[in-house]
Amino acid sequence: GFAASFEDIRAMVRSAAHALGQAARGEALIAEMDAALSLAADGPAGRPAVLYVTPGGVTAGGGTLVHEILTAAGFDNIAARGGATGWRELPLEALVLDPPELIVTGFFDMPEHRVDNWSATRHPVLTHILQTTPSVHLGGARVSCGAWFMADAALEARRQADALLARGT
Repeated sequence: GFAASFEDIRAMVRSAAHALGQAARGEALIAEMDAALSLAADGPAGRPAVLYVTPGGVTAGGGTLVHEILTAAGFDNIAARGGATGWRELPLEALVLDPPELIVTGFFDMPEHRVDNWSATRHPVLTHILQTTPSVHLGGARVSCGAWFMADAALEARRQADALLARGT
């Protein structure tokens, strides 16, 4: 199945582990995932407003695993405000009026997901935001597949954000 939440991931791990006769290993993976999620949620008070950006110029609203990662890390996903769901184009006009406190990037480390001439990431508004807003960088391998290790992406995002915010950058 396609996981859209950490609860979906738990169910899929249990199902696969049971089918493989490895129920205990499946539960151990789930326990690791839940431990990472607990640590990610244990950040400082406040929910920084964040925007997730891909090289192709899209972002993730509610109902996506990226949204789950962002909320698990204690962030306010601005692309999900107003009930926005799914993968969507970057809201450039809204970003001018209400810029994010933090950018979270994904897939910029993978050459096959490069910025092209038509990507919103080349737009002057977003270029300026990307240059002036503190950024958390998640490798594409961390956010590309709905599995237990996505909790590690939430924890990594939280740790990077905490370091940036502690420095005041």
